[in-house]
Amino acid sequence: MPAAPAAVRSAREGVRELLTARGVGDEVRDNAVIVTSEIVTNALTHSAGDRFVCRLHLTAALIRVEVEDQALGRGPPVLRRPGPDAQNGRGLLLVDALSSAWAVTGCPGRPGRMVWAELRRETGPSPLAPPRGE
Repeated sequence: MPAAPAAVRSAREGVRELLTARGVGDEVRDNAVIVTSEIVTNALTHSAGDRFVCRLHLTAALIRVEVEDQALGRGPPVLRRPGPDAQNGRGLLLVDALSSAWAVTGCPGRPGRMVWAELRRETGPSPLAPPRGE
């Protein structure tokens, strides 16, 4: 995809359509769309490239979102703890909260980096919700 702001919307819509067609539940689908949006936005904001690749892999148990960029900008994305008045820096906090795993890796055999996140296809109880029966 071209590294342009409209690409974030295109990536979100593509993920939503594909997961809807595959019968993924609303909550998991919405979480995957948010994760995609955050990772693509990071690629546009920090990679300084003119393109990126967004991939979606589905298994019976997991959804894996991958965004590969040219890594021409400053260092890799890192999880930050911004202050309450900070204007930026919360994207990877969302990715971390909504994903079962995520990481930043190099691209084997070529320049660039990949940010990937995995989400379970089945949702469990919210970590913020009290245990059932209480």
